[in-house]
Amino acid sequence: MPRLYDPPFLKRYGCAALFCEEARLVLAIPEGHPLYGRGELTPDELKGSVLRMPGPGLCELFDRTAAFLRENYPQLQVTDMPFRSLEAYNDAFSRQEPIFTLRQWSLDHPLFKTAAVSLPYTGSFGLIHALKPSGAVESFLKAVSGLRKKP
Repeated sequence: MPRLYDPPFLKRYGCAALFCEEARLVLAIPEGHPLYGRGELTPDELKGSVLRMPGPGLCELFDRTAAFLRENYPQLQVTDMPFRSLEAYNDAFSRQEPIFTLRQWSLDHPLFKTAAVSLPYTGSFGLIHALKPSGAVESFLKAVSGLRKKP
């Protein structure tokens, strides 16, 4: 399963991951919001905004970003939300509150467009699998690994 992960996540769920790419957070902005359709944003351009983010403990990338914004941009309000549910997106749309998400998840809701945000953190995105994958899964992981871009 493709997913954002970090070492605590892998340990908590007793799984492993095949790294595919570095992930950056983007902001899913609801249609009708003043920032809707914008390109890359800076945290300064978000002043006065209420921003939603999955609550603590999901992944270090979200936790570090929330702490960074709360410490360095007190004029922003970062609120916790349930993780990627349709209800959470519908509520954010009705309140016109952007949601932090990943580019890889940017098609979560048709009434949101994503914008890059210049932030200092990235996370690992890849294929989550069992610690001891089956032969078929192992073959799949080798095939995918062979397709990945070489540095």
